[in-house]
Amino acid sequence: MAAGHGLRGLVGQGMNGRRAAPRGEVYRIVDVTGAASGTITVAEAGWMHLMAWAGGGGGSNDGSTPGGGGGGGAIRRQMRVGPGQIISYTVGGAGLGNSSGGPGGAGGDTTVVFPDTLVGVAFGGPGGINSATVPGGGFRVTGGMTGAAGGAGGFPPTAATAGADGGGAGGVNAGAYGGGGGQPGFSAYFSGLAYSSGGPGGSTFGGTAAGGGGNNPGQGANGGAGRLLAIFVRS
Repeated sequence: MAAGHGLRGLVGQGMNGRRAAPRGEVYRIVDVTGAASGTITVAEAGWMHLMAWAGGGGGSNDGSTPGGGGGGGAIRRQMRVGPGQIISYTVGGAGLGNSSGGPGGAGGDTTVVFPDTLVGVAFGGPGGINSATVPGGGFRVTGGMTGAAGGAGGFPPTAATAGADGGGAGGVNAGAYGGGGGQPGFSAYFSGLAYSSGGPGGSTFGGTAAGGGGNNPGQGANGGAGRLLAIFVRS
């Protein structure tokens, strides 16, 4: 989506609980992927639609039943903003896959401080564990925010199932290797942000926020990095 285009496929949430698409024109998009910290200063009055994902966990490594990491959690908020207001953020990095016979590393948390001082946190996916299933990362939200948990990863990969924007399916099995958990999506609000599966077993990573697959020999896959996507609409 390019700045200056009309907002398509993005649905708002009214105070009465009914969805309503705010009218206006997209004038700015901020898209940050990977471990990073920073601020965003609002330029114009209007709406901000912000979605953020934590990092996915890395896959484990052992001689028989390596497990995939959990997908990172996610948060979302739509709010009115004005010129000069500031949003602060820290985006979590990817969990690293293990190469020496142990568990994978956890994905980093993603934290957003909104102009009204409310804070939303998406928690990173746990690292994969040999012969075990791990849950996806969760979230902490307040004040009109919503959240979605990452998909479970581990062994066997059939323990991880897809959910409607609640974390994608675990990666497919490759031999006896567990797959990573999937990344959550927000397709109920924006059609371009559907959930996706995690990396399959056998040292393969998924997309943003997805968990990496387990592997042996070699290294369990790294998880997907966290991401922040903020869309600003003048109105």
